[in-house]
Amino acid sequence: MIQDHMNGKDPLKQIPSAAKFDQEEEDLNKLDDYELDKRKEIMDEEFEKNRIRPDDANFEYDKEVEFDIGKVESGWDEDDDEYSDPEF
Repeated sequence: MIQDHMNGKDPLKQIPSAAKFDQEEEDLNKLDDYELDKRKEIMDEEFEKNRIRPDDANFEYDKEVEFDIGKVESGWDEDDDEYSDPEF
């Protein structure tokens, strides 16, 4: 990759598509800076492909979408007797 960079090629541009990694399963916090930059490049490319600009034909100002996913349990707000403060 260093040789490609020295020859004027951008090694990040050689990544073919977002199919190279599983965006939902991969822990990006565990990647080094170089690998993280590659993943961000892929995400930026996907964003630009899906982006709708005001001058596009299918642009809709102030579009509202209703998502019907129901209640999602997170667990962060559940009471835990071990850590609860009896004064509150």
